[in-house]
Amino acid sequence: MNRKETTERSGSCCCHRGTDRGRCDPGSRAADPKDGTLPALEIRDHNVSVVIEDGYAITTVEQQFHNPHAQDLETVYSFPVPAHGAVAEFTMWIDGKPVSGEVLEKGEARRVYEEEKAAGREAGITEKDSHKSFDISVSPVRAGDDTRIRLVYLQPAHIDSGIGRYVYPLEEGGVDEQKLAFWTANEKVTGSFSR
Repeated sequence: MNRKETTERSGSCCCHRGTDRGRCDPGSRAADPKDGTLPALEIRDHNVSVVIEDGYAITTVEQQFHNPHAQDLETVYSFPVPAHGAVAEFTMWIDGKPVSGEVLEKGEARRVYEEEKAAGREAGITEKDSHKSFDISVSPVRAGDDTRIRLVYLQPAHIDSGIGRYVYPLEEGGVDEQKLAFWTANEKVTGSFSR
């Protein structure tokens, strides 16, 4: 089986398993069922590591979700980020193996994601929603199964005379009330939570 990974510019990323679709340009909210009719997926694990180096904070978030429902679902996970945050990596585990993204133009990445989803293959895409959050869509999250993702983002570290401040968003913070009114939320982690 061929594996192909894509990512899009402007903080967007798409991972999928499928046939070659052409050349790629290099370059805490719970996962919610996209149609909003079912409760949020269970967060099994949430692990965070942060490295501050050379004026940047590099944050790595690994999460594992569980779909307790009787049907496969497309889910959307919205993750708050700082105003100047940029995606450095999006990885999704497919068949137990990590599949990382590559950069594509935003429209092309969306097209590839939709094609893979329509063909019934596993796919994921990360898109930056203005400066407020990254929205990660995964399709399908198999019924009764777990899905694992990793998001790495960079942000400038404002350090003066060796002293700085870093904030990891443990909640959305009400940055977009209209958007939050649409989503269901599950802020309970049933497995491990590290930071």
